[in-house]
Amino acid sequence: MSAGPTDFGNLNIGYLCTRWQCELGHGGRVALRHLSPTLSRTDYTFADLDVASDKFAAAVTGLLNATAGDTMVIYLPSATPELFFGFLGGLKAGLIVSNTFASLGRESVQHRLLDSGARLLLTQRSLLRRLEPILHSLKDLRTIILVDGAQNEAGHLPTAVIGYQELIDGASPTFDAVVADRNLPSVLHYTSGSTGQPKGVLHTHGGIETQLTTIREVFQVQDDDVFWCTA
Repeated sequence: MSAGPTDFGNLNIGYLCTRWQCELGHGGRVALRHLSPTLSRTDYTFADLDVASDKFAAAVTGLLNATAGDTMVIYLPSATPELFFGFLGGLKAGLIVSNTFASLGRESVQHRLLDSGARLLLTQRSLLRRLEPILHSLKDLRTIILVDGAQNEAGHLPTAVIGYQELIDGASPTFDAVVADRNLPSVLHYTSGSTGQPKGVLHTHGGIETQLTTIREVFQVQDDDVFWCTA
């Protein structure tokens, strides 16, 4: 890259990972390669990620009335494309996004949802069923978004449920990302909890500067490399 994010007026991580890449002329390049459980492969370009995350941002702010500063928890297997669309779209909308491992049990997720005051939950049916006994305790939670549809799930739950596709259908494919300086909150990561209850560590959009330096100088990732992160 010839320029760094500090050369621009917007440090919004969602914008920098999608729209900015398109503005640099990388829109047609592969940004995300998804391998399904059956090993079928789907490639998403930076332009694809930009549209998908824009639609999510437009939908959650328009249809669901989410506002900058609201917290969204993502509880999905890591090999789920909607995890990335929602993560980047949430950041574009100015949400605080917390990604939670799908392997975590009910009590661990309950703690994170309560502690963060999450207003939105992006998950799937099988994981939602795991959480059903504790949903009544989540007083801040307004809406659950299911990537595999909301049929047969709504009606008996204390929280509104909407399918991901239903949510984004008709949403605008363009969204002006919230302008972020380096101090605007972005991602809420939780510690392992090995010495007590997991603690939320709030990161800011300015952290992208350190991440970019790490990718360039520590991992030494080049433009044509394929990068896999186990976490």
